[in-house]
Amino acid sequence: MSSSSYRYTTLTTASIAIFCMLLQTSFWKNQSGTTKNQETNQGQVREEISHVVSPGPDYFAKLLKAYLIIKTNSTDPHDEKIRQTVMEQNSNATTTQYYATGALVPFEIRDTGTHGRGIFVTRPVAKGQRVWRSHLYGIYRTRQEWYSFLDILEPLEDYLEPLHDWAYVMEDGEEDEDDDEVPCDEDGDEGCVNWGEDDEDDDDEDDEDLVVGLDLDESSILNHGGTADIDEVEEMVNQPSNIYQVYDEKEEAMYYVALRDIVADEELLCDYTHFHDYENDDELDWWDVDEYKKYRNGQSSTSSSADIKT
Repeated sequence: MSSSSYRYTTLTTASIAIFCMLLQTSFWKNQSGTTKNQETNQGQVREEISHVVSPGPDYFAKLLKAYLIIKTNSTDPHDEKIRQTVMEQNSNATTTQYYATGALVPFEIRDTGTHGRGIFVTRPVAKGQRVWRSHLYGIYRTRQEWYSFLDILEPLEDYLEPLHDWAYVMEDGEEDEDDDEVPCDEDGDEGCVNWGEDDEDDDDEDDEDLVVGLDLDESSILNHGGTADIDEVEEMVNQPSNIYQVYDEKEEAMYYVALRDIVADEELLCDYTHFHDYENDDELDWWDVDEYKKYRNGQSSTSSSADIKT
């Protein structure tokens, strides 16, 4: 598809999306009962979240809105869950809002002083406690989807730069059956899985389709602290992860869970190798934001940034 064709598609999709969202405004106002289905502490958590370093709620609201615009006609269950979450968390708003978070514990975004921004808990977290519901992430299966999303954000000052570090390449398939197993901690618990070891079954997954992923809430700021040595991660924390991913089959949802007791004011660290396919990401030559910039260099802007200004 030519660049002019996909830009036209972006504008048409955005126009339809805005019209549909306006129609939904009254529906969103009447969904106050839906919040009862959320985690009992969700409302309290959102009130206690303190954003001391940008980007904050407004930034992530724009990411979510841009994603919903390009996914207006999507019937993917994953996208449906994102729409539902946004509606539930904003059901009492007097105007249509798009900010949502998967956070289940109070946190702050702080400057680490050594490796950029990070997520810090403001209260102690017990081992095994859920700290984040990891479901507010975008899936971009084609260059057109990814570039249409970036087209919307490109004219907004400083919106593209963080995405250079936050976007990742992942397999577009079912979750591994072993995702609910606990990675080994320093106590050597039985039944744990050492995420740093190679899986003999990995070769069976080479044929999976690769897609671009992007977290659309503050979880995108989580820094890498895994056991794996990743050359692509320029700023290493040099500390092991203190949270890991667990898939809840009953809820059909992925959660970050505390691997050990976490003290107040400690940074949350995850393992990037759980979701970013470092071995095969070069197969998608269009996923990196720098490649988008090269592609757009010299072309007139036809993005729809006005559609997501609040």
